Amino acid sequence: MKRKLFKDNPLIHAVVNCDYNAVKHTLSSSDYDKSCLTDIGGFSKNVPLFILSKCYKIILNPKDYTEDIDPFLKSKNEDNNKILNLFDKQFDFYNLIIEDFSEDFYETEEDMLEKPEANKTFEEFYISEGFDKFNFQKFRTIDLRLYYAVIELRSYYEIKKCCNAGANPEVALPEMKSPIEYVNTDILILFTDVVHLLKKQKKDSFDIYDIINIIWCARHQQNYNLMLQYCNSF
Repeated sequence: MKRKLFKDNPLIHAVVNCDYNAVKHTLSSSDYDKSCLTDIGGFSKNVPLFILSKCYKIILNPKDYTEDIDPFLKSKNEDNNKILNLFDKQFDFYNLIIEDFSEDFYETEEDMLEKPEANKTFEEFYISEGFDKFNFQKFRTIDLRLYYAVIELRSYYEIKKCCNAGANPEVALPEMKSPIEYVNTDILILFTDVVHLLKKQKKDSFDIYDIINIIWCARHQQNYNLMLQYCNSF
């Protein structure tokens, strides 16, 4: 089946803005491309619209940042929760893992013709990253595989598998950040981008890169929260 490119419409725009009133009005007026409910386009797999609201729920959760959260972001978090309640009648999303909606995006028709690059194997990853220079005898293989799961695969399921097998998210290779620090650095950058996006309430239209920032930020925060659960086990 041919994939479609991302194209902003009134409903998507309202969801990205966390504008509850606009979402409610647009849903009732049917003045939008209804196919976006099941696929907003721009990715190699279907990305239902509600995923963006699920991402905001992860990103804007005050417990993940500070009790003194920006009042603007607190308001947006509350409006986003109302939007999620609207979508709840149509989708089963509360246990969703941001796993399959974060890679292989398309900006143009030509991009769709290119075959997505396969992930490197565990061995290829370490050679390409120059990690093979380290004496691996000093590090457990499971800790090295966690680096692979975090940096190359960026996979919640693979990270969880490594952590359940005993990987320590706080173990750092020489001159490297630990896996959990690596993710946290990306969160700080992407969170700034998402906040900047939210505060541009009068932006005429959003593009695929705006969507990517939201999804990737949520994915990193989700994976950070997962690894955090295992940090006190050592």
